[in-house]
This record gives sequence, C-alpha cells and structure tokens, in this order.
Amino acid sequence: MSTLPLDSPLFPVAVAAQAALTAPGTMRMWLQRGSVQLLESDASFEQSLVPSKGGSPRLLTLRAVLTLATAAALVRKGTDVKDAYKAAKNWTWFGDDWDGQGPCPRDPAELYPEPDFTVLVQHMGENAKVVRFGPRHPLEFADLFASGGPVRTPPTLVLLNSVNNYARGVCQGFLRSEER
Repeated sequence: MSTLPLDSPLFPVAVAAQAALTAPGTMRMWLQRGSVQLLESDASFEQSLVPSKGGSPRLLTLRAVLTLATAAALVRKGTDVKDAYKAAKNWTWFGDDWDGQGPCPRDPAELYPEPDFTVLVQHMGENAKVVRFGPRHPLEFADLFASGGPVRTPPTLVLLNSVNNYARGVCQGFLRSEER
C-alpha cells in the first residue's frame, strides 16, 4: 500500500464524508456551522461571497479526513460533534510519549505496530487518549477510567485500526480514480 501525504490538501469534502461513513451534507453542515474548526493547514479554502464569513473548505488533508472519520465514529455513539472532533485530534495530531531513545512508539495519525490494536478511549466531552493493547500490551484498567474520581459515564472506545484502514482505502481509491 502506498503512503499518502498527511498534510497535502487532496480530498473533497464528499470523499471525507465517504471515509467517515457520513452523508456529505452532514459533513458540510459540521464545517459550515463551526462544529469542526479546521486550521489553514487542514485544507485549501474557497473564498466566501460574504466577506464576514470565512471560506469553505475545498480540499482536505488526509490528517483532516482521518480526524473527521474518527469524530464521526464518536458522533454515531452519541458524542457532540465539537467534542468528538477535539477528542479525535488526540490520535491525528499527537504521537505517543517518546523518551528520546529509539523510534517513537506511535507517530501522529499512525497505528501501533501489529499485532497490537490502537484504540481511542473517550471520556466525557473532549477528554480522550490513545491506548495500545495486544498480546504483550494488555488493556489497563487505568486506561479506561483515568480520571481518578467517580466515573459518571462509561468511556467510549473507537478501534482506530478500522477507522484508519477504511478512511485511507477510500482516499487511495479516490486518488487512483483521479489518475485515470
């Protein structure tokens, strides 16, 4: 599988919506209403006809598509769009703690090496973290209930391996169809 550039705006909103298993109109609504705040580095923008309004995204980066796909998985489980997008950034914008020795265990928007799984554990609101579990890395109780206080709501888990594989597959398929 070829490596896609993470921060080059290549994908229309409709492709991001397909990668997120969300209707294109829903995704556009998230963007237009400000539920999802894209940075200049997340997309190339069209100028708005209304000067007081910012431009709408024309093309999105793979990082933005992966963040939106992860957020959509949280939204389907009942999380508010704004909180879901901020929680999803814990995977796409931040890597694993690196101690300066050897390779980084996980770069932003990447998975832990197989046979381990990469999971986003979202607590109430935007509070989330990426955890690793597998044959040599059991899921720790503290990973699920890290607040230390009483647990008011159960954590929401998103298997990032599935989100990543599907979203990257959709994006690669789009680029292949553009080459023809």
